[in-house]
Amino acid sequence: MDYDEVLEMLLFYVASSGYRCQFTIQENRIRFDLLNAKRTEELFASAVVPLWEEDLLNVVRTGEQIETEVDFRRTMERIPFALMTMSELYLAWKVVSGGGIRILFLDRPFSGTYPSLYRDFSFMMRRRTIALDGLKTKEGPVEKLDLYLASVIGPGLLYVPPRGVYLPHATLRVLAEKPGITKKELAEFLRLDDDQFQSLLRRLRALDQRSGGKIISKEDIQSIRISNQACSSWGRVRALALEIAERIFNPDSTARHPLIMENGRWLCVTELNALNLFLLDALIEEAAKHRVLVIGVAKDTTATDFTRAALPTSLLLSNAQAKLPGLKSDKALLTILSTANASSLSTPWRTFSYDGCMATLRKWTSTLCFRRSLRCVSSPNSLRVEMVLSAELQEAGWDDLL
Repeated sequence: MDYDEVLEMLLFYVASSGYRCQFTIQENRIRFDLLNAKRTEELFASAVVPLWEEDLLNVVRTGEQIETEVDFRRTMERIPFALMTMSELYLAWKVVSGGGIRILFLDRPFSGTYPSLYRDFSFMMRRRTIALDGLKTKEGPVEKLDLYLASVIGPGLLYVPPRGVYLPHATLRVLAEKPGITKKELAEFLRLDDDQFQSLLRRLRALDQRSGGKIISKEDIQSIRISNQACSSWGRVRALALEIAERIFNPDSTARHPLIMENGRWLCVTELNALNLFLLDALIEEAAKHRVLVIGVAKDTTATDFTRAALPTSLLLSNAQAKLPGLKSDKALLTILSTANASSLSTPWRTFSYDGCMATLRKWTSTLCFRRSLRCVSSPNSLRVEMVLSAELQEAGWDDLL
């Protein structure tokens, strides 16, 4: 990933590749045959995206003015980061969907990738005009409603909790999976009493009204049905994400600029990351279908598990009097350690992502030093984890564990 400036033109370079290798599982270790690792044609994706400086704000739409050189660089670097994420996820999808592998190592953990992608998706949906709206795919044209439904339901693999703001989304998923279900059966399935179920129906009708009547196709005293468009939203959105990724990384000779859509609108960074969100869901879908284990490895430049959670926890458990170093990333910590103790911590080193609960530990009693602050985990494989941090954590002065 890199970029150049030539006169008034910006050139963004993105390339990602993958390698196949055999591995053996022994009694107490896993050994990878890295000497015979091979890179094949399907494990490579690259793109060069040219952009005039005057068109930069069409791709990176920010509410802030670009006044300094630092602002310009920071704004410009968002483009290759979004394209690089797309190349990695698209390449991973191609590898998994092609079959023949059992374990896939990604250069990014899902837990760290999903939040930023969903944040940009939310920013995109707040705009009145979206470049993705109205684009045609082999599964049919995509509307803004399809994007919304695909973001909350996706391929239907992740658990959607039937409570709070998620209740209408969980209901839509149940109605899509069980089209013949009655209202009584729906209320029993969601474990709702009469008042709660009537409140849910009002919320569904309001959601249907905001979408122009495109969600609910039929409702009577006994049943409620959702439209075919609502049931098939994921197929169209998945096709859109894959077709645009194919266009960017494998363009044909007749294609226009890779970031200008058929409707003449520019594909901006938030829309690229919205597509990355759907590529991530598509990857999870294919991994579940082909029974592939996907393991994400935290990037050295952004991993903070050691400095934020593991090291403070170790110091507290050992009753050590040492003060925590004022470092903001594991890369800085491990660089210093490997320089001062080269024999104990040799290079190259790599950091792995810890369980998220390491960042939500709090002091409980004198006998039990730590307890999880997790209130609810939707499912073992869910990307959406609700974490409730007690005020006791801040009162104890353990803000660095957050």
